[in-house]
Amino acid sequence: MSGRIEFPKEYFNPEMRCGHLVSGTMKTVWAAQLEVLVRIAEICERHGLQFYAMFGTLLGAVRHKGYIPWDDDLDIGMLREDYMGFLEVAAQELPPEYQILGVYTDPEGVSSGTRVTNGIRIDLAEKRMEEYHGCPFVVGIDIFPLDYEPLDAGARAEQYERLRMLQEIYPCADTYSRREELGLSASAVRQYREKMEKGLEELEKKYQYPIDPSKSIVWQLLALYDLVSMMYNEEESAYITSHQINSKADRMLWNKEWFAEILPMGFENVFLPVPAGWDAILRSNYGDYMKFPERHETHACYKDQARILIQRGLWKPEEEHIPVSMPEKGKLRVPKRFSNAVSGAGYKRVLYSTSLTGMLRGGENYLQKIRNTIEVFDGRQGVVLWWVPHESKDCLYRELDPELFEEYERLLEAYRTEGRGILDQSDNRERAVKLCDAFYGDTGDLYEMFRQAGKPMMRQNHDILS
Repeated sequence: MSGRIEFPKEYFNPEMRCGHLVSGTMKTVWAAQLEVLVRIAEICERHGLQFYAMFGTLLGAVRHKGYIPWDDDLDIGMLREDYMGFLEVAAQELPPEYQILGVYTDPEGVSSGTRVTNGIRIDLAEKRMEEYHGCPFVVGIDIFPLDYEPLDAGARAEQYERLRMLQEIYPCADTYSRREELGLSASAVRQYREKMEKGLEELEKKYQYPIDPSKSIVWQLLALYDLVSMMYNEEESAYITSHQINSKADRMLWNKEWFAEILPMGFENVFLPVPAGWDAILRSNYGDYMKFPERHETHACYKDQARILIQRGLWKPEEEHIPVSMPEKGKLRVPKRFSNAVSGAGYKRVLYSTSLTGMLRGGENYLQKIRNTIEVFDGRQGVVLWWVPHESKDCLYRELDPELFEEYERLLEAYRTEGRGILDQSDNRERAVKLCDAFYGDTGDLYEMFRQAGKPMMRQNHDILS
């Protein structure tokens, strides 16, 4: 991952993704963030450092082949040794206008990780706008240190107790430090100060952690939190985690073998390195990660910056806040014997949705599941299978298992030439949802759209072949 990323002009058109409108402005933010990531990746490559797509970025890569449509973050993780190595060289090798915000580089920092941004202020200069694909905002990448955790439960519990104490004191200290900015009353200021002082006293008494009142207490707590997070090394550990001061210390625990190898995974129009155990990591973090959330929480961190420019009459978004009408891509293939099925005369239509993630996870068993599904519906009176297959020919993942992809394409071609059902390779998802009577298949954008339509649904169980 190096050099400037090229995006086709139409990439920046507004579009609907999974029922969510992604504006042209958001697309420029996405592109600008990937340019920042390129700078980080180049440094890592020069110094033999490894990073992984993590959290929402890993989920986006697997579930959406890019950004989660309602998200605007890029999250990466580095094992502690690589993380510290990156911080040692980043200031000298990143562009001079870049900012490195974290406990080791920013005495005003309020995060237990590091954020690398492409500047400190909005910039409408022509050169800057060209470099970052029309994005004038400050954008950045969140980098999380990944630390080792011991196999021994007692040792982990002792570390978690120290982290928990720091986490309890931290919000009191942070709020107290911003008392004037927040406009707190005198009684509220007193309460936060007393809680902070009591916590600091207990911390020093129990663990002999000294706190200097003449320096930033918030910064000292962050520094202590980071030191406790890195208590263990690889040799004495069985797990990897990401300690974050605003999250429960024991929220995430991953087998270190899941990070032993990396795989390239497509993300928008680039490849990102992901841990080979991506499926187990996502299941650990999110459970059924292919299921869409009921509510879409959006960060939209650029909106405050956009508001400033708009209010001052310096900038106006180019896009309309409605989907751009685009010509339909792909084809809807309807065999002659099902010619009446599209209009609905005499047929019940079952929408069948397969997914790339399901195929990568299940391998040949997944293909057998598709074959068996086609067999079940083939020849049934009054029922037709409306298959919306996942993309494969230009897929960025096919190098992971080329034989699997070739077999999938043979299966798809047989379905097409034998006319065993309707084959929908268009981008008109709304038509499929509107015309089909029931859904069967994997979770994803079609699953979410069908759920919202309130029609009968059944999720595909990959473990049951028949």
